[in-house]
Amino acid sequence: MPKLTVTLTRSWNRRTKKIGVFDNGQELGVMYNGETSEFDIPTGSHKISVKSGWYGSKELAFTIDENETKSLSVDIFKYGNLIINSLSLVLIVHFIAVTFFSIRYLIWFNAPAFLIMGYFLTLGRNDYLVIKEK
Repeated sequence: MPKLTVTLTRSWNRRTKKIGVFDNGQELGVMYNGETSEFDIPTGSHKISVKSGWYGSKELAFTIDENETKSLSVDIFKYGNLIINSLSLVLIVHFIAVTFFSIRYLIWFNAPAFLIMGYFLTLGRNDYLVIKEK
């Protein structure tokens, strides 16, 4: 029987969230941060997607033969960890600058990161997670 191996890359901002793995719209199982899971799937065409609450991924389509193993990895969008970390850092620096040094307008450095995160909260919610073949 064919097998599907899915690896969820470790990330601090997903440490408590469960990720559902779906094949043709039916749930295969759930995974947590840094886990690798193996699922038995039938031969033929498949459309794999993952979902975590509001966020999800685009479908990855492939065909699998008997006794074949397909390996996939799931990660956050490109530069996602960098954007989220820089957003936090600039917010902290802003509040320190305003409180102790009366420096204002530093918060505007966060505008691009807020716009990107706003996109992933609305229109791009199915682009937040990315599935790649190994």
